Amino acid sequence: MKKRYLRERDILFLFFISIIIIGAILLALPISWKENTPYSVIDALFTSVSAVCVTGLSTVDITYMTMFGKIALLILIQVGGLGLITFSSMFLALPRKKLTLANTKLIQNYFTNEEIVDPKYIIKIVLRFTISLEIIGAFLLLPAFIKTGIENPVFKSIFHSVSAFCNAGFSTVPGGLTLFNRDYYASTVFMILIITGGLGFMVLQDLFDLIRLKDTILLLHTKIMLLSTLILILSGAILFFIFEYRNITMENMNLGEKVLASFFQSITTRTAGFNTISQGDMTQTSKVISLGFMLIGGGSGSTAGGLKVTTAFLIICVLIQGLNDKKGITVFKRKISSYQLTKAGIFFGKAITIVFFTIIGISISESFYGHRFGFLDITFESFSAIGTVGLSLGITPELSVFSKLILVFTMFAGRIGLFSLILPTKEMKIDRTIEYPEGEVLIG
Repeated sequence: MKKRYLRERDILFLFFISIIIIGAILLALPISWKENTPYSVIDALFTSVSAVCVTGLSTVDITYMTMFGKIALLILIQVGGLGLITFSSMFLALPRKKLTLANTKLIQNYFTNEEIVDPKYIIKIVLRFTISLEIIGAFLLLPAFIKTGIENPVFKSIFHSVSAFCNAGFSTVPGGLTLFNRDYYASTVFMILIITGGLGFMVLQDLFDLIRLKDTILLLHTKIMLLSTLILILSGAILFFIFEYRNITMENMNLGEKVLASFFQSITTRTAGFNTISQGDMTQTSKVISLGFMLIGGGSGSTAGGLKVTTAFLIICVLIQGLNDKKGITVFKRKISSYQLTKAGIFFGKAITIVFFTIIGISISESFYGHRFGFLDITFESFSAIGTVGLSLGITPELSVFSKLILVFTMFAGRIGLFSLILPTKEMKIDRTIEYPEGEVLIG
């Protein structure tokens, strides 16, 4: 059983690596870039990884891409957005006699409803919501892009709808979405697409069933996601409003526009990566606050990356409540087992470890090249990579080749690697023949 499971996990890794390599080859072709655009193989690889991992960081300005390059990038974003859920389910749906226990556990890491273990049904849910919401988003964004008078408004509305729903953060418009920082309509559409993409397909299905069937009771996961998302959006908007109110980023805005920009910043910081205000011009306090939001990210089983909202929720609950006699906690009159809390702790610990070594690695690399980037600048890019956010203070294009490769690894780990790291590598044994006595260790 162990060998079979490991092979399946390795195949999933190889699948995404293959997509990244194909994307890098396509983006390295001269046909992908306009004439006289300076780019390298490393830039193509970095952009491919960033797209598949729906991050949005880029070492080159993608507005210099040709239509071929933009379409290739769009496909990579879509593949990455559907990502692990759809493609791991497609792999598990390959003809075989029965669904193994290991495969069932893999699927249930995305869909908490124990009755939903059919990969084909999961694919149907994912594709239905993705296609429907992206089409609606493109249709709603079209008037906003036509209003700006930019070229190819139809393609740009489709591209940005996919990028927003997949929480990718790539924009084909010079300056990103800063041209919409005073547009209430366009900003609202973008925020709705980002939120729906970041909630997770299980949450969307649960809400859909609640509206359609009326007597449906929301899952615990859905309740936690909705409450946590609301708290994060409101708290983030309030904090950004306070610390950016008199800053250069909002100095020419009226009160309503400042509120709009604050909400957009709060929402986009958790993995979307779009920006309507200059990230580099934000106050130091706002940049530090952004680190926490970028690390948290979106929902489990969603297009978003990061530590995940539910993981952060459980960790905070443990810090506030402590553990009960059974080494678990209670949330919404439901017991959360010590096993779930352990998974949350492992996820958090490994994420922090990866970002810690990313910061150290980039700092060492840049010191050899004589670059004097500030600690906060490097930390911001590192958190953006591990959370697959894509927000940047502008130093990514100036990083050395080795530092770019470090960020490539961090983006891959943040999107694909972290989840696989917490998957069990063998079936848990229920009956143990040996029971060791408890030991005492001093804490604190």
